Amino acid sequence: MKPISLPNSPEVNKELKSTKSEDLSKLKDLRFKVHRELEILDSLIENVAIRSVCGDSNEAQHVERYDGTLGVTQDFVKKLSPSIGQLQWSPFIYRDFRGPSRSQGNVQGLSWGSGALISSDLFLTAGHCFHQTMGIWTRPSENGSVLPETELAKLMQVNFNYQFAKHTNTILPVDTFPVLELVDYQIEPIDFAIVRLGKNSKGESPGDKYPKLSLALSNFVSPGEMLCVIQHPKGSPKKIEAGPLHSTDGIRLYYDSIDTLGASSGAPILWAETEKIVGVHTNGGCTLNSGYNYGNSIQAIAKVTSHF
Repeated sequence: MKPISLPNSPEVNKELKSTKSEDLSKLKDLRFKVHRELEILDSLIENVAIRSVCGDSNEAQHVERYDGTLGVTQDFVKKLSPSIGQLQWSPFIYRDFRGPSRSQGNVQGLSWGSGALISSDLFLTAGHCFHQTMGIWTRPSENGSVLPETELAKLMQVNFNYQFAKHTNTILPVDTFPVLELVDYQIEPIDFAIVRLGKNSKGESPGDKYPKLSLALSNFVSPGEMLCVIQHPKGSPKKIEAGPLHSTDGIRLYYDSIDTLGASSGAPILWAETEKIVGVHTNGGCTLNSGYNYGNSIQAIAKVTSHF
């Protein structure tokens, strides 16, 4: 792991002592430094301590090559997987972020998450994908300030069909739709986001090509019932993992046999029995011998959004 430069804590303390309480600008800058340092440390701790792979191996399979052994049928995956997409930073951020007052950061082209189409143009994913400072990555900024979440979202796109062909090592033609709007978003206490997608290069809306997935708003999944998470772990071509629900507290769904990785965030948690979305995957927590990965339940999200 490459060393990462953190703000010098004694320096921060020195700045704090020399800053007058009425100097709002300096205090805000100092708060940002400290907040940034904590987020980088949290990210490093998570990378070391939390594997998000449950057990000693990752059992996820590529969707086109799924053999039906993980707990859901091949037909289930074939039917639902087309509606799951990859959230990615635009590869062309540099076009709009030139000049001394604008910085493109270091996220251009990165795979950032997963998600699902829930209407003709609405895409459900994780809220923390749009946070301004989370983790070690630097977002685009202007005049020294990171763009607001609503503007960061517009620098992203959603890719459908990013997956291997069934019998070859070639990738299927990827179908890309720009993010037009961050429709709804929050991280705490419920981590979710809904974005509106524009048209692809052929002038088609996502709903013209891919079916929307249904939400389990009135049915409640119980421990032991089979779940499935179709995702883009670490930005890889689309994969499927499945396993039983371990437990739920009404807000979160916990599972200890569904492997995920970075960029799995936002993937729909699918209920095998109903073929509906019961949650949104948000966090790793599995280790070699214990722990759980988890996400927010769709019922909890429904209580804080008006867009379902």
